[in-house]
Amino acid sequence: MRACKQTPSESDLDAIYTKYNLDNDDDTYDLSTFTKIMENESKSKSSNEEQELRDQFKVFDRNDDGNIGVSEFRYIMTNLGEKMSDDEINELLQDHTLVDAKTGLIQYEKLIKIILGPC
Repeated sequence: MRACKQTPSESDLDAIYTKYNLDNDDDTYDLSTFTKIMENESKSKSSNEEQELRDQFKVFDRNDDGNIGVSEFRYIMTNLGEKMSDDEINELLQDHTLVDAKTGLIQYEKLIKIILGPC
């Protein structure tokens, strides 16, 4: 799932195991089961997660212009919701199209697309 840019929490995985009647002690599933799960879960979570992230970023968007500072981004990602590690944040920030070189601001719509990018 992580290879498909999905980052389910342990509780998310437990819910998936229950929803699809899977044995969570068995780490292997056939491709058709995995594909079915990914298609269904991606569709249902995508719009909710996108709006959730947008709402979180808007709180820190003081000018209501679709941008946040790098420090605000770090705060959001390390303190709210599913916390990211510093290494994960640094990896995201390595995308040179994400941070405007002149202003040092992040366009969070681009960031949302990167975080929730398709498999």
